[in-house]
Amino acid sequence: MTLWIGVASCEVNPTVGTPLGGYPVGHRVSTGVHDDLQALALSVRDDVGGDHFVLVCFDGISVPAEMLARIHLDADVQVVPVASHTHAAPSLQAWDQGVMGDYSHEYQSRLVAICQQMALDAIANQQPGYLALGTGGLSEPVGTNRRSPDAHRDDKVRVVEARTADDIALATFVLHGCHPTVLNAENTLVSADLIDGLRTRLAATLPGVPIAYLPGGAGDQSTRHTRRGSTFGEATRLGEILGDAVLDARADMTRVERSLVRSARFGLESRPTPPLKMAERQWSYWSAESVRRLRNGEDPAAQRQAEVELIGASHDLRRARDGSRLSAIIDVSVTLWNLQAISIAFWPVEPTIELAHALEAEDQTWLCGYASGYFGYLLGAEDCERGGYEVAASALRCSAATQFIKHTRSLAAEFDSPDSTTNDRKGDR
Repeated sequence: MTLWIGVASCEVNPTVGTPLGGYPVGHRVSTGVHDDLQALALSVRDDVGGDHFVLVCFDGISVPAEMLARIHLDADVQVVPVASHTHAAPSLQAWDQGVMGDYSHEYQSRLVAICQQMALDAIANQQPGYLALGTGGLSEPVGTNRRSPDAHRDDKVRVVEARTADDIALATFVLHGCHPTVLNAENTLVSADLIDGLRTRLAATLPGVPIAYLPGGAGDQSTRHTRRGSTFGEATRLGEILGDAVLDARADMTRVERSLVRSARFGLESRPTPPLKMAERQWSYWSAESVRRLRNGEDPAAQRQAEVELIGASHDLRRARDGSRLSAIIDVSVTLWNLQAISIAFWPVEPTIELAHALEAEDQTWLCGYASGYFGYLLGAEDCERGGYEVAASALRCSAATQFIKHTRSLAAEFDSPDSTTNDRKGDR
C-alpha cells in the first residue's frame, strides 16, 4: 500500500445561549440541541509521492480566521478546514461580522481546539489503506437555483470514502452543490439540518462511520423551491435523497492509491464600498418589498428572496454609513488535492454551481467551497451583472472567479510535471 489513512471524529455542540449563524443581526440564540454537530478529520499520507494532507470538516457556518491561525501541524503537512455551512449551527467569525451579528468567542475557541485535536488524532490513527471515489444521481432535486428553479442545479453527489487495507469504511465524505439548509430563522435548536437526514439514511449501511458534507457549488443553490416546509421532518426527507444517491455511488467506486496536494496563496482586490445614497435606496426598496410580500401572503420562496436581498442591502448600507473599508488586497488560498482520475479544489468562498460544473467538465475537478477561510460569494459574469444579494455579500470583486480558476489550473499542471512526486514544489508560493 502507498497510502496511510487516519480518521478521528467527535461532536461539537454548543451550550444554550450561543448565537446561531446564517441569518442577520444575530437575533437567534440556541435553546437546545436537536441533533449533534460533528467534526471529522482525515489524514492521508502518500508514501510514494511524499505528500501528507489533512482534511478537517465540521458542521458550522464558515471557517474563521482563528482556525487557520491556530491549527499547527508539521511543516510538511497541508491542512484544509471545511465548514458544512449549515445555518442551524453557531455563528462564527466572518469577513463582515457586523451584519450577521455576534458570535461566541468561547464556542469558536473550543471548536478550533477540537478541530486541531481531531487533526492530531487522525494522524496518530494512521494505518495502511486506500480511498474510494464514486458519483451517484439524485432521484429528485434536493436544491435548485434560489432565484429560478429551472436554472442550473446539481443532480448528483460525489463521494470520497476512506477505507482500511481490508476494505472497512473509516469515513465518508459527500460533496454536493446545495446549501444544506431546510430550517428557517424561527428555529433555535442546534442541528446539522439536511446533513442529519443524510447521516440518518446512511446509518444502517455504514454503522458508526462518520459522515461529512462538503458543500460544492452551493453559492446559488438552496432548498427554497424543493422543500415542503421548514421542519426537521423535511430536513430528514431531503437528506435521505442525498443518502440514497450516496448508496448508488458506493455500488460502483474506483479505488485510489495516490494522493498529491498543492496549494497557492495570492492576493485579490476587495469590493469597494458603495456610495451611501445608492446603499440607502437599495435598503429602502428591499425593506418595503419584504413587508409587502409578507403582507400579501406571497409564497415562502418569494418572501425569502426579498429577505436575502435585504440582508445584502444591509451589508452595503452598514459599510457605507460606517465608512468601513476592506483591505485593498485580500489574501486567499487555493488547495488542489489530486486523486488520480479527479482532483478536488478547495476555495474560501461560496462558489456558484456554474463555476463548479465548468471545472468538473473541463478539468475533471470537483469544487468544494467554504474551505480555508470565508470571503462570501464568488460569482460568474452573468450573476455579477445582475447584482443583488450575492454581490453585496462578497468581500471580493466579481473578477475574482477568473483568478481562482487560473490558480487552480496552474496547480493542476504541476501534477503532470516530471517532479510531481517530489516535495520541493509543495505548499504556498
